[in-house]
Amino acid sequence: MDDNIQFPIAKAASAWAAVGVTSWAEAASAATVIASALAALYTLLLLSEWFWKRLWKPVFVRYGWFGFKRRAPASERS
Repeated sequence: MDDNIQFPIAKAASAWAAVGVTSWAEAASAATVIASALAALYTLLLLSEWFWKRLWKPVFVRYGWFGFKRRAPASERS
């Protein structure tokens, strides 16, 4: 199997054109939008993890909807 990509510049340019980017300014703008969307997604993931650990999981455990494993005391761990 041939792993060489033929005409990589042309393929990259056609991919950008398919998205609708025709200049470097538009490419920078698209990259900024993508970076902003990824940052927002990452922030939502961090917030949901915080809510899970601090709020939801303790409530679920308290009502018996969600179990947890009890850890052995340090003296009994190998």
